[in-house]
Amino acid sequence: MTGPVSREFHSRGLALRYADWGGDTRPPLILLHGGLDHSRGWDELARALRASHHVVAPDLRGHGDSAWSPDGDYSFAAYISDLAAFMHHWKRGPVSIVAHSQGANIALRYAGIFPETVARLVAIEGIPPPIEILQRQVAERSGERMQAWLEERKKILPRHATTAARTRAWIEQMRRLEGRRARPYASQQEMAERFLEDKEKRLDRAQAERIVHHGSRPTEDGRWVWKFDPQLNVQIPDEWQPEQLQQVWRNITCPVMMVMGRESWGYDADMESRLTPHFRSLQVATLAAAGHWCHLNQPEAFLELLRGFL
Repeated sequence: MTGPVSREFHSRGLALRYADWGGDTRPPLILLHGGLDHSRGWDELARALRASHHVVAPDLRGHGDSAWSPDGDYSFAAYISDLAAFMHHWKRGPVSIVAHSQGANIALRYAGIFPETVARLVAIEGIPPPIEILQRQVAERSGERMQAWLEERKKILPRHATTAARTRAWIEQMRRLEGRRARPYASQQEMAERFLEDKEKRLDRAQAERIVHHGSRPTEDGRWVWKFDPQLNVQIPDEWQPEQLQQVWRNITCPVMMVMGRESWGYDADMESRLTPHFRSLQVATLAAAGHWCHLNQPEAFLELLRGFL
């Protein structure tokens, strides 16, 4: 079976890429990846859905084969603008969107701003639980790297720091990363092994090797680095207050399905009751024996959910 065609569109001067799985006469479907991931992480799902949908999977700015932002602008406003530019370029719609993690957060905001362009939306692990629950679960289920990420995250959350403090934390992170190059690996095999060591991802070897194959590039000295921009490791202050986000969610007119992994650090047992008042049509599903990457941990169960919803 043939793979996708790599195509290009432009947004605010950036050349951005997307994988086009073909099928112009079929209902349009966008697969939107999460942070530090790329479009080809969706290959399994795209192959399963290409017979029924025209599937495309963009690389977010700074990720995969898309251009890096020259000024390090990886704000939600920039990502939403890119998605709007893609919709203008593709000229299909309304579309269904399946999105993971940061991609889901972007898609939810986009759907509230341009509700007429989205027919159905599946958000996988896109809205984390309240910070108190998140902090406890990260401590219980994740390693030191994830705990350090959460501590940095707290510095830029609107309810945990003033605007001045959040902006200062962001500037200091940017300064620490300035000029830093991507960490090199001896081989793609080493990269895949490191990926498999991350127990939270719960990926099998084939999945890890595919993500590495499409998400890395060789350096001049024969080593390998991830394609994503190192500045993506900086956590940009979220310019949206919680009340503003909720207002945007209420603007979404299409049915929304939230999907969580039961073993994820982002699992929220109260998600349905917490979020239902802010959506016109919401259903919540949980995949057992799955983490943050639950669509890859339980691909058959996720596909069954998806087909029933789409």
